[in-house]
Amino acid sequence: MSRKRVSDTVDRTLLSPKIQRRIENAVLELFSDRPLSQVGFSEIAKSANTSLQTIYRYYGTKEALLSASLEHWLGQLTATVSDNLSQTENYKERMRKGFSVVLDYFEKHPKVALLAQHAIADDSTEQSDPLVKQQFSKMLLSEIEKGQEQGVLNKDVSGDILFDYFAGVFIRLVQGNIVRRSKESISGQANVLFELLWRAIADPAHDQFSS
Repeated sequence: MSRKRVSDTVDRTLLSPKIQRRIENAVLELFSDRPLSQVGFSEIAKSANTSLQTIYRYYGTKEALLSASLEHWLGQLTATVSDNLSQTENYKERMRKGFSVVLDYFEKHPKVALLAQHAIADDSTEQSDPLVKQQFSKMLLSEIEKGQEQGVLNKDVSGDILFDYFAGVFIRLVQGNIVRRSKESISGQANVLFELLWRAIADPAHDQFSS
């Protein structure tokens, strides 16, 4: 339990950015290949070319390592999606663009997708869904709630339910494509796939639904 308390309270900004990137890269390589339970701390330290003491001091648990690595890699995605959303005023087109950007990102970064998959599949963490606290998830939930407030998205269910619906489609498309090692590009079909999703989450009474 002490390691968890340390990982929750230590300020990682005190850790050298260079060492932090090495650790996050090591986690990406190792945890995208195998579940947390099959990767040891010594292997992580060796791959990151750092000491076990540093790993324990600034992270404490493999769950904290995975979460920090996800935060870094999904942070890049969040910045890209946010930039694209700010360029489009029409709500439906913003969501379409964001959908396309996410599919393209994971198709180009399959290891990040596998890292996220192992985070979801791992049942040793105290949090049932480690992706929910990521900034990307918060941004998506915020956009969904805006859509409901504007009367564009279905309000018969909560924003959390629509978030799960939206995220579930992402996860299945990305995981299925990577697991099957499909040669078929999902990002290349983004518009068609988005329209299928849109019909499931849009408010039927809104005029954008038929546009």
